[in-house]
Amino acid sequence: NPKALTTSERNVKLFLLFVANVTDDKIGTADRKNMNDAITFFGKIKEFLGIDIFIYDTITGQNFNKKFVINKLNTFLTPGPNDIVVFYYSGHGFRQPRDGRPGPYIDLRDLRIDLKKKYLENSLSMEDIAGIIKAKGARLNLVLSDCCNDNVTSTNPMVLEQPLAGKKGGLGMNWSTQNCRDLFLSATPTTIFATAASPYQLAISNPFLGGYFSNFFRNAVETNLSFSKTKVNWEDVFAQTKQQTETKAGRTWCDEAKTVKCNRQLPYINIMYGRF
Repeated sequence: NPKALTTSERNVKLFLLFVANVTDDKIGTADRKNMNDAITFFGKIKEFLGIDIFIYDTITGQNFNKKFVINKLNTFLTPGPNDIVVFYYSGHGFRQPRDGRPGPYIDLRDLRIDLKKKYLENSLSMEDIAGIIKAKGARLNLVLSDCCNDNVTSTNPMVLEQPLAGKKGGLGMNWSTQNCRDLFLSATPTTIFATAASPYQLAISNPFLGGYFSNFFRNAVETNLSFSKTKVNWEDVFAQTKQQTETKAGRTWCDEAKTVKCNRQLPYINIMYGRF
């Protein structure tokens, strides 16, 4: 019988800004699935907790560009100190050769029409985005990217194998309110920077699952929200995300003839405590 939300907790705002390259010929279907699943998932978090306000926006199509993303970072994500911010990117990503930080750069070109644009001038660092969002001072920041973290000439494997049949996510059917509060309403300000692949690795996606990282992140959150778990924390959530993503990627065929297994994919996670 968990304690009811306080007035302050009910007044928490949950912001979600999702940037998705849904028109890309290769990975657009998986990016759209990641986006739609995230909107549903965080909407359920809001409903289950009983907080009052869920504000989300998407950047896709003709708005999918660097200028628009910067504008939305500045004008849409305006949290107070008790609020929750989720920034989520799904699309192409790459390493900037002169930037030794672990995080990827996100490619904000529409490759159908902007292929000749200079990629370094039309990209943003996920590390820089995490810094911008952390400085806004919210209670919880999730800065997530489902993209490759390799050379710009590499591309996300889009595998077509059907996912194995299994137990579907409950989306709140067997969640513990206290566990949900411990993760999303902790009194300790927390910023989590998580990306689908470590440096010089590719991120696998699938039209049925979306990105492997995104799918297993949601699975891990749901597992830790269940009544069977006690003393939940984000370290455990992302340890499970990493393990499940790496295992699934290692067992996946990356060609239709099933002769080549996909390369290793291990998500990179950085959990930071404190507002600044």
